[in-house]
Amino acid sequence: LFRSLEFERAARLRDQLHSLQQLSARQKMIADDEGDRDILALVRDEKTANVQLFQVRGGKLTGQDFFLLSNTEDVDDAEAMSAFLKSYYHQAAIVPREILLSVEPQEKKLLQSWLRKRRGGSVTLKQPQRGSKRELLELALRNARLQVEERRCRQENSSSDAALVELARLLG
Repeated sequence: LFRSLEFERAARLRDQLHSLQQLSARQKMIADDEGDRDILALVRDEKTANVQLFQVRGGKLTGQDFFLLSNTEDVDDAEAMSAFLKSYYHQAAIVPREILLSVEPQEKKLLQSWLRKRRGGSVTLKQPQRGSKRELLELALRNARLQVEERRCRQENSSSDAALVELARLLG
């Protein structure tokens, strides 16, 4: 007649509820503004430049992507951001009204003019210094750094796995 008490399940459900509440609060922060914008955060590791893209549509974070930029060893951040903007928006289906950037690109005015033609309306490239837009950019930068660190750890693990396989082969 004793019913089992499911404390572990209750703790998991509580943690899931807490996570959903945090996610909802973050989405509200993004939704304060109904605008469409892309947020681009450029970070570097030893060999590559990397760009984290957040897509905000109707004031909500609707998508994100992470890009590895190759052959950027001899390229500064402004040039790397400019090259990424040209490559990405050349094929993008949507060019938003506002693009927030961690690094000001080379040829900013020329890029804005080109993006305006692609969009068929005004486009601004901004590097926010404070406020909620800066907070969104900081979030993208943190996410990009985490992606770079995760990729580095995976590479280290795969190289140590290969060493273990080789050692096992040598030892029979």
